[in-house]
Amino acid sequence: MEDMAMKVARKQVVVEQYSQDHGRALRRFPGQAKTLVLAMVRRVQRWQRLAYERRLLGALDQHQLRDIGITRAEAQRESARPFWDDAGTDEQRREM
Repeated sequence: MEDMAMKVARKQVVVEQYSQDHGRALRRFPGQAKTLVLAMVRRVQRWQRLAYERRLLGALDQHQLRDIGITRAEAQRESARPFWDDAGTDEQRREM
């Protein structure tokens, strides 16, 4: 499990560096274009995170699934969803 934590930590460092590099590049964009580009970057980052989390969920063993309170069938159903199937963003939009 420690190996997984190290992978997650390394991925966070890469994402932070990516964000910093692209933040500098975005200074060249005017107002509305910058907003659009930032929204697109955030969406792609969200999709990457969803794909990663769903892969992790699909790799959990029965004991780990029991610890988080879901069944193998629920885990398989969720991990089979495509990265762009993001119900969370739809629910967040409705709340606004």
